Amino acid sequence: MNNLLKRILVNRITRPYVRKYEFRRHFKNELALINRRLRPKSNDLPVIHYSFKKAGSQYVKKILTYAAEQSGRIPVSLPGYAYRTHFPYLHDLSPDEFRKYEYLFAQSGVVHSVFVEPILNLANAADFKTLLMVRDPRDMMVSLYFSVVHSHPVADIDKYKQDRAKRFHSYLKGDDIDHFVLNAYPYYLNIYENFCAMLDRFETKQENLLVTKYEHMVEDFEGWLRQLLDHCEIELRPEHFGYLVDNYLANRRKKEDITKHHRKGTAGDHLEKLKPDSIDALNKIFSAYLEKFDYKV
Repeated sequence: MNNLLKRILVNRITRPYVRKYEFRRHFKNELALINRRLRPKSNDLPVIHYSFKKAGSQYVKKILTYAAEQSGRIPVSLPGYAYRTHFPYLHDLSPDEFRKYEYLFAQSGVVHSVFVEPILNLANAADFKTLLMVRDPRDMMVSLYFSVVHSHPVADIDKYKQDRAKRFHSYLKGDDIDHFVLNAYPYYLNIYENFCAMLDRFETKQENLLVTKYEHMVEDFEGWLRQLLDHCEIELRPEHFGYLVDNYLANRRKKEDITKHHRKGTAGDHLEKLKPDSIDALNKIFSAYLEKFDYKV
C-alpha cells in the first residue's frame, strides 16, 4: 500500500473522530450546562444577552464571551448549540415544553449569549442581568437583505430548522431590495411585539435591564462598552478592556463589502439603499418601534 493511499485511509477513518472532538471542545460549556455538570466559580447574577437579528448580535456575543472568560464567568450559547444540533430553540417551546429546560438558567456566574428572540416562558426573567441590543429597523431590514443574498449559510440540521433559515429567501425577487424589505418586515414586527412583552416584566426591576443601541456602539464604542460591562457587573483589567477597544478600531470596515457578514457597520444605511416610497412605508409599519426606541422618522 503506497503512502498516498495510507494517508487517504487514515484521514477517512480519523476525520469523524476529529470533528466530534472539535465539536465537543467548542461546546464544552453548553454540554456541561445541559448535562448539569457546569461548576461556575462566580456567584454573580446570570447575564442574558438578547438582540434583534442584524443588530450586531454575533459581534456583541464575541465581546461578552471574551469578557466572561477574562472575569471568571462562563460564556454559554444555547442558540449556537441549537443551530448545530437537534437541541430546540428555547423561545419556540410551549410553557409545558420549556419547563424541563428552566434549570439551564439557574446557574450563577453564567453569561448567556445571544438570543435573537425573547424567551417569554422564563418565569423569573427580571431577576437576571438582561441586555437587549436594538437597532433602527429600517437599517436591519437592509442588512438582512444583504445577509440573505450574500453571506448567510442555511443550517443542514433538520427540515424544521432548514425551513426557518430559508424563509427569508422566499422574499427575494431578483436584486430588488425594496421588494424584499416590504415583504420580510413582519419578522421584525412580530419580534418587536414579543420583546415589548418581555420588557414589561422589568417594570419593578429596571436596574436589571439595559436597552442599548447598535448606533451607540458604532459611534462611541468605548463609552458603549463601559456601559455594557458596568450593567453586567463585569470588571476587566485595563489591558483586557484595551484589547476590545483596539480590536474594534482595527476591524472597523472602511468601505462596504456586500459579501461579508460584517458588511458596513454604519447607521442610516436605509437612506442610501431604499427608495423614498419604501422608506415612507417602513416608517408607518415601524412607527411604534421607532417611537419606543427614539429613532427619527
